[in-house]
Amino acid sequence: MGIHGVDAIEHVKLSNMKFLYEHVLRADRILNF
Repeated sequence: MGIHGVDAIEHVKLSNMKFLYEHVLRADRILNF
């Protein structure tokens, strides 16, 4: 159960990082054009 909890937290962190990264890329595209 503890290991699963840590995995879930890591998964959420990675998902948030990916979301922020894609959002930044989109913002860069908007600024460049």
